[in-house]
Amino acid sequence: MSVRLAVVPLSSCDGCQYNLLNEEFLDLLKGLNVKLVFWPLLGLENGAETYDIALVEGSVMSSRDLKTLLDARKKSRVLVAMGACALLGGVQAWSSNSVSRKQGGEAGFSRPINHYVKVDYYVRGCPVNVGEVIKLLKSLISGDLIYVGGRRFNYVSRDRFKINGSLLEIETSKCVVCGRCVEACSLIGAKALNYVFKGIQTTISTPYQESLESAGCVNCGLCFAYCPVGAISLKTKTEDLLGKIREGFLRAAYVEPEALASLIESDNLELGQVISAIKQIGFAKVFIYSNLCEVGNNVRGEILARSPVEFTILNKQIPEYSVYLLAPRIPQDSVYISQCVSWRNVVNSLTTRELQLLIRELGTEKLSSERPDGVLGCWEDVIVVSGLKDMRQVLSNPGKPTNKRIVFEACPGGCLLGGGQSISRCNDLTKVLIKRRDILKKITTECLVSQGWAVS
Repeated sequence: MSVRLAVVPLSSCDGCQYNLLNEEFLDLLKGLNVKLVFWPLLGLENGAETYDIALVEGSVMSSRDLKTLLDARKKSRVLVAMGACALLGGVQAWSSNSVSRKQGGEAGFSRPINHYVKVDYYVRGCPVNVGEVIKLLKSLISGDLIYVGGRRFNYVSRDRFKINGSLLEIETSKCVVCGRCVEACSLIGAKALNYVFKGIQTTISTPYQESLESAGCVNCGLCFAYCPVGAISLKTKTEDLLGKIREGFLRAAYVEPEALASLIESDNLELGQVISAIKQIGFAKVFIYSNLCEVGNNVRGEILARSPVEFTILNKQIPEYSVYLLAPRIPQDSVYISQCVSWRNVVNSLTTRELQLLIRELGTEKLSSERPDGVLGCWEDVIVVSGLKDMRQVLSNPGKPTNKRIVFEACPGGCLLGGGQSISRCNDLTKVLIKRRDILKKITTECLVSQGWAVS
């Protein structure tokens, strides 16, 4: 049984039809057992009661076009939008802003056909590629359907490989080459990632696909934080830590104020609810702890590094200054909950994002409010500098204060936007940073002092 094909013209230049109109195309239709039942350009104007496939060219600019389109949709089993006019409205759509009234008061707005009817398939082009039309017809006739979102043409698949690191891993098969990781890595001063290969094979990699640390990765986690498709992952040890907590080997949690501020902002929680959730995970005690409290403990160094990230970057980028790492002094049976990924190579630690996932598994609806078991904060007068660019400016300023310690936070925006922070529901990072700063100020003043919570 032959396949009934209709080519339905609406308002257009008919260029797509003329592109199809050649002996090779018509002979191919015969070979596919396709019967042309409607194509006014060939004088086939009577049509038929039903069509198996209708190729519609042009846009809707008049009531006549609309009537023709609705009739084609009613008769057709499969309707295909063919060409730029049918898909987008065509060049004539540009006249929509300064349209004149036609006879009978009808406005000549150009609309794509899916504005009025359901379209099953689309063939793009101005004019369309004859090969694509033929490939679609063959697929429809054979029953090997092309689904919306599927590839309509052959492509070259790039080689898939993974870039490994001690804490992070990159799976290039998922990469969409958005460039966020490259920009973040360059901005922080590591420059471990860049574009490799050319054309459709372009992807992200370290030099010669070597390990992340060998390429200069400092494990800040910003690439992981900003990747929109999950091509960069964090090697989590959450299950191992939870097992040690259940067995009683890890009893206390020391939580950075920046981590608390991030969780409060991202999940719309109260400080007491976060403390309660951490205890429900299995910790016997929860302390609010900032490693800035170590500033007064005979710390030496012109610049104080907030984490191993800053320590590595400063020694690499500004080696003429002495740097001291503010390592957390916490008991061995404790877990450090921080906004920084890099602490995992130093102490038992959870990132704020990992804690966020654990709290969501618990459920936040019935969380009570509890006080921390202690607070260890920084009461020293320090200068906190965020980002390598700002640090260079501060150090080059001859009028910089000499009586204050300089604390360096490598991530743009500081630790409140660190690579291990929780995911916010707000997409505007400026608004997120402002809100988290306000919450952090509240934590360090109102909640910890005015309410009489224990302060060590």
